[in-house]
Amino acid sequence: MAEESRETRNGLCGICPAGCFVTVTLEKGGLVSVGPQAGTPMGILCRIGRHSPQIVHDPDRLLYPLKRVGPKGKEGTNSSASRWTRRSRPSWRG
Repeated sequence: MAEESRETRNGLCGICPAGCFVTVTLEKGGLVSVGPQAGTPMGILCRIGRHSPQIVHDPDRLLYPLKRVGPKGKEGTNSSASRWTRRSRPSWRG
């Protein structure tokens, strides 16, 4: 029964800038495992990519942008962080 709820997909890893080709296993829409995609030129996956399920499901992972205000920071939104970045880093506008 557990096998029926599992799904395997191929894609690109986005956990670091390398962009490795990966095969991911999903269970009920959640990431379970990540491995190198068979038949790709390099056929490898970096250490960070191999541990991406632990990174994604880490209870201490930030889920929203923080602004440096006070000792713990202040919760922000993606759009406010994007606006701040465009204003403070004109060369990043692209």
